Amino acid sequence: MLAKKVLIVSDDQGVCDQLSSELRRNFLRARVTYNGQQALELLHVDKAIDIILLDIKLSDIDSLELLKQIKNQKPDIEVVMITDASTRDLAVRFLRCGAIDCIKKPINREEFDVAVGRAVEKIDKKKKPIYKNTILVIDDDKEMVSLMRRSLEKEGYGTFGVCRGSEAIEIVQKNKVDVVITDIKMSEMSGIEVLKGMKQLYQNIEVIIVTGHGNEELAVQSLRDGAIDYLRKPLNLDELLHSVEKALERINLYQTRLYRNREIKISYEITASLNEELERLLADRTTKLSRTQAQLIQAEKMAAIGQLASGVAHEVNNPLTAIVMNTAFLLDRVKGDEHLKKKLKIIEKEADRATEIVKGLLAFSRKVKETEKKSSDIHQIIEDTLKPIEHQLSLNNINIVRKFVEKLPEVLINANQIQQVFLNIINNARDAMPQGGELIITTDLIQSKKVIISFTDTGEGIPVERLSKIFDPFYTTKGPKKGTGLGLAVSYEIIKNHQGEMRVESEVGKGSSFKVILPV
Repeated sequence: MLAKKVLIVSDDQGVCDQLSSELRRNFLRARVTYNGQQALELLHVDKAIDIILLDIKLSDIDSLELLKQIKNQKPDIEVVMITDASTRDLAVRFLRCGAIDCIKKPINREEFDVAVGRAVEKIDKKKKPIYKNTILVIDDDKEMVSLMRRSLEKEGYGTFGVCRGSEAIEIVQKNKVDVVITDIKMSEMSGIEVLKGMKQLYQNIEVIIVTGHGNEELAVQSLRDGAIDYLRKPLNLDELLHSVEKALERINLYQTRLYRNREIKISYEITASLNEELERLLADRTTKLSRTQAQLIQAEKMAAIGQLASGVAHEVNNPLTAIVMNTAFLLDRVKGDEHLKKKLKIIEKEADRATEIVKGLLAFSRKVKETEKKSSDIHQIIEDTLKPIEHQLSLNNINIVRKFVEKLPEVLINANQIQQVFLNIINNARDAMPQGGELIITTDLIQSKKVIISFTDTGEGIPVERLSKIFDPFYTTKGPKKGTGLGLAVSYEIIKNHQGEMRVESEVGKGSSFKVILPV
C-alpha cells in the first residue's frame, strides 16, 4: 500500500530537513512548501496529502488563518502545529480550530512520533489500511539472516537484514523498525550491545535475543537490559512468530498508552483554557452588572434629588429675591452708619451665594436638558477649555501635561456642555493641589468605539469611603463655603445624556484620576 503523504509547511530550511528525515524513517512520504500560499495551491492539485505539519511562523500568512482554511477545504486532513516556546493559550487556539496536536521547537523525536502516530491512527480508522510491521534481523551468518527474513515475509512482515550491529544501528536511525531479532554472539558487536544501542535510540523498539549457546546468565542479563524474549537455536518457527507477536502486542499497547495520554493532556489543556475563559467572562459580566446596578441606583437617586431640588429652588427663589432687592434698597438709604453697612454687605454677599446655589439647583433639576449636538474634535475642546485658565494654573504652580493620542475620530456632542464638564474636573484638580502639582490630560481610543479622556492630578486624593458619593448632588470634599457639591453631579448628568460614562480612581496622598468616556 502506498505510504501516506505528509506536507511540511515552513520557511525554516533546518526544520524542513529534520521533519523530512523523521517522516522517511516512519515510512511516510514528505513534501515541502515554504509558504502558506503554496500550501493552499498544492492542496487543490495534490489529492493524496493526508497530514500537514504547519509551522506557526510563516512569512506570508497568519498560520491560524491558514489552519482554518485548510480544515474548511479539506476537513479529513490532520494538521500538526510546529510551534515555538508558545503559551498554552496559543496552542489551545490551534487545537480548538482543528489541529490534532501542537509540538514545540526544538523538536523532540518521541513527541513528534506520538503526534504523527496519532494523526496516522485517526486516518487509518477512516480508511482501514493494512499496516505492515517491520522487523530487523541481525546475525553474522548470512544464511540464517536470509532464512529468517523469508519466513517472516511469508507471514506478511516487512524485513531488513544485516550481519553487523553497526549496520543495524544505521538502519534504525533512518527507518521505522518495530522489532529487532539479533544473535547474541557476533564478532563486531554483541547482541546485548545492539540491544542497549537500540533502546538508547527508541524506547518502543522491542528486541528478541537469539543464541546458539545455553548460557543462562546471558539470557537473564539480556532480559534485564530490556529484551522481550530469549530464543535458542535451532529456531522453532512457531516460537519465533509467537515471540514476534508478543513484541508487537507490547508495542501496540505502548503506543496506545502514549496516544491516549497525549489526548488526555490535550483535552485537559483545552478544558483548563475554557474554564479560565468562562471565569474571565463571568468576572466581566459580574463587573458590568455591578456597574449597571450602580448606574441605575445613581440615576434613581438623581431623579429623586432632582425633583426635590426643583421644588426647593422655586420655593426659595421668591423670598431670596426679596432679600436681595431689599438689601440693595437699604444699602442705598443708609448714610454714615458704617457698622450697619458692613452687616448689610454680609447679607448681600450671602444672598448672592444663595442665588448661585439656587441657579445650580435649577440647572441640576432640569437634568441638563439635551441640546443640539454636532461632530466635534475632543482635542480642540480640551484646548478651548484650557485657553482662558492655563496661565492662572501656571501661577498656582500647576503644570499641564498633554498625552494625546495621535488621531481621534470626532464625537457627536454638545461642545459647550462637554467643555463645562472638563472645566469642572480641572477646577477640582486645581483645588486638590493647593501647593501646586501636575495635571496630566490623556486621550485614547478604545476598540475604535469609544473615546476616553483622563484627567490625572497629583493632589491630596479622595478616601475610598467617599468615592461612591463623589457624583452625588451637594456632596463636596472641599469644606464649608468652598463648593456647592453640584459641579460633578451636573457633569455626571451631562455625560450620561451623551450616552457616556464618568469614572473616578483615587488614592489618598497620590492623587485622583477622572475619566470621561464618550461613544464615537
